[in-house]
Amino acid sequence: MWGARATNLIFCDTPYQVFNALNIVFSNVEACRGNTDLVIYHQFAGSGELSRSVKETGLFCCVYDIYPRSHRHNYLTRGVEMLKLLFPHISLLLMTRGKYMARRYQRFWVASINNNTTLNFYYATNCAELVFYEDGLRSYGEAIVTGAMSNRLAGLLKLRHPLKGLPAEQKLYVHFPAMCAPAVAPEIRQLPALNAAHGLPELAKTVFAYREGSLYGQKSVIYLDQPYDALDLPYLVALRRVTALIEQQYGDRLLVRTHPRQTENLFAPKFIDDGHNIWELECLEQVTDHSILLSYYSTAACQPKSIAGKEPFVIFLYKVLPNRKYKDRQKELDAYVGRFAATYRDQTRVCVPLDLDDLEKRLAGYVKLAECECYGA
Repeated sequence: MWGARATNLIFCDTPYQVFNALNIVFSNVEACRGNTDLVIYHQFAGSGELSRSVKETGLFCCVYDIYPRSHRHNYLTRGVEMLKLLFPHISLLLMTRGKYMARRYQRFWVASINNNTTLNFYYATNCAELVFYEDGLRSYGEAIVTGAMSNRLAGLLKLRHPLKGLPAEQKLYVHFPAMCAPAVAPEIRQLPALNAAHGLPELAKTVFAYREGSLYGQKSVIYLDQPYDALDLPYLVALRRVTALIEQQYGDRLLVRTHPRQTENLFAPKFIDDGHNIWELECLEQVTDHSILLSYYSTAACQPKSIAGKEPFVIFLYKVLPNRKYKDRQKELDAYVGRFAATYRDQTRVCVPLDLDDLEKRLAGYVKLAECECYGA
């Protein structure tokens, strides 16, 4: 049975979202401690073990486990998913294996509303208030709902739910409001800061089975990898050159952080972290101002600053690595990096190299600066 006391419902489908949900409830944001249910959508590795750990904290009235019914992507599957949006209560009854009971929540907390599962919850629970919380870069760059919802989906929802209407950007909680684009949401609020006095980091270590003594405190050059598009040959050719440069010149201080959805890697196995610890706790515990992060363009590169208040060197590689997915988004990426750099006391610690030669020079300069900061000039 759904939590009898709960007036808040938080939906999560990634470990980072669970981390933020813990922060929201532990910190009693919007007076939600003691009256919040949690939904975990099991589409990521280790979700079952994480769900059990979250339940053991006792922070949530109830924790509900939702499982994807199909991983096939074809016209029939998409048609069935669109049909489910017309009957959200039936859809949730199927997803919860008969455990769902229609009820109304005061607030529905969600990182993104632009998928069928969260939309079904939104319409079935008939929440009075829709509250968004951070889910990485997409929470900072564009209007959360209108910036991503297709016209076809919007038309279908208006037709089926004329009284409720479309979900709308109302309130957004993020770690670093200063990085948000002006149009992202009408009301932007800050998630509680995380530090030793907060208490959540220690709880999170237990929930996420954090292993002490990771290598991030010992390695200064940290490459934050991402899934590869096997058909994007110019990107792969450029990436091999970047990989060779970093391995050959900085192999003794290199650690590669793979993406949770990544299935292949161009770096040698000896450089790759096992990825057991979640990155958010590594930012709090191991990453320092002297770390050097390299990333195509990712949330992870910004989290030491946004979550832990640290200012490591950051190199964004989206101009060195030609990626067709972001070909027409260069101005958008530049704007985001500009907002991010503006949060640093020294904005020169964030850069976007133009080519491989520029990357080599910038990385060498950062390595030298980091050594001077650690050991003195």
